[in-house]
Amino acid sequence: SDPSGEVNPHAVFADFTPLLRHRGERREAITAACRRSEPAAVAELLKQARLTASEASYVQSLADE
Repeated sequence: SDPSGEVNPHAVFADFTPLLRHRGERREAITAACRRSEPAAVAELLKQARLTASEASYVQSLADE
């Protein structure tokens, strides 16, 4: 609390801030993904979903059966 008697709402969580500052790479990636716009997220997922030529050929052969 300060001299006026008011409690700083952020001071309540001061003991936890060191834990929040030391995030790992994976946690940072998750946080970034959550904040990514939907169009950007979909574009990235579409890149990952593309098949290589050999994979596409195999999938097509299964579909032809």
